[in-house]
Amino acid sequence: MTGSQPGALWGDYAIGRNTDMDDMLHAAAICAGLPLHLVIGDGFDQRTLHIVRRCLTLGIDFRVTTMALPPGVGHGASTSLARANRKALAELGDEHGFVTYLAPEPTGADPLTVGARQARALIAEEILKVGEAVVLDVSAMPTRRFFPLIGAIEAQVREHNAGEFLITVAENPELDQMIRSEGTTEPGAIVGFRHTLGIDAADVNTIWAPVLGESSEAELRAIYEYLGPDEVYPILPFPARDPRRADGLILEHRVLLFDVFETDKRNLLYVQEANPFDCYRVLTGLYLRSSDLLAPLGEVRVIVSVHASKMLSIGACLASIEQPIAVVTASGSHHLAEAPEDRWVLETTDMTAIWLQGSPYRA
Repeated sequence: MTGSQPGALWGDYAIGRNTDMDDMLHAAAICAGLPLHLVIGDGFDQRTLHIVRRCLTLGIDFRVTTMALPPGVGHGASTSLARANRKALAELGDEHGFVTYLAPEPTGADPLTVGARQARALIAEEILKVGEAVVLDVSAMPTRRFFPLIGAIEAQVREHNAGEFLITVAENPELDQMIRSEGTTEPGAIVGFRHTLGIDAADVNTIWAPVLGESSEAELRAIYEYLGPDEVYPILPFPARDPRRADGLILEHRVLLFDVFETDKRNLLYVQEANPFDCYRVLTGLYLRSSDLLAPLGEVRVIVSVHASKMLSIGACLASIEQPIAVVTASGSHHLAEAPEDRWVLETTDMTAIWLQGSPYRA
């Protein structure tokens, strides 16, 4: 599927699901003339290896880099799932002969800087090579890890005008809702996505756009207290696979939205759950309109936080790459209290590829 938005960095875009994604993977490998470089998370999510198995089924040559995740991700009941994923990856590598590299976890780093440090190390050490086709699968990565990776890889491909960059997601909103956040961290902006946040100014109009998700009240409260926004523009998924999901989110967060945040109902924004470019379009539009209308009153800061699915998170990331929209998080560790059956996960998960930079965007 393609789309068009004149004047934007991704005014034209390419996104494919399931069999269309398969065609995109084949095309990226042909364009680069090299094996695909799959970058995946080293986590508990049962969708971690979907992209690896998909490429094996398609007969595409590839190598794998796994990104080490912090100890808090995949703890408790999820530890056995993380171990099972590592074992399965090793067995697949032995059987099919592909190379795997583990990108280590930086020691003693602020959680908000780790993703950026990992991304810089991959480029500096030429693990991510100029001219290759990189497929970043974010299915098992937390926001603070995959945002810096998207930013770094996208910039490398665009600046060198060489190579291909695709993002893949094993999308399953029902499974996403089973993953629980345990506690919160001190709110802060992800390194590489801070923009003007933290710079003192006499007159600042702060606009916060939280991408709402289930079971995120503690994070939302923490970020609201941290930012003290002048206006709140909640973003809700509609249309969605569950047509009543947006209504359910409003009901779940009604006290926060209308009593604590004092949100004007006209500020509710709706984006397609399955299309990250719709979230990207809405956020960039919010920034441009707010900057224009509120400029006479002083500096305008638009800040986004994501508490929902990976697809909507990717849209927020792209908006922050194009415009100076800061990305703030207060997310704690995540876990699955009880793992669903692998068969159910496979049957209810849609695979999506987003071709973010490379041949489709070159004249």
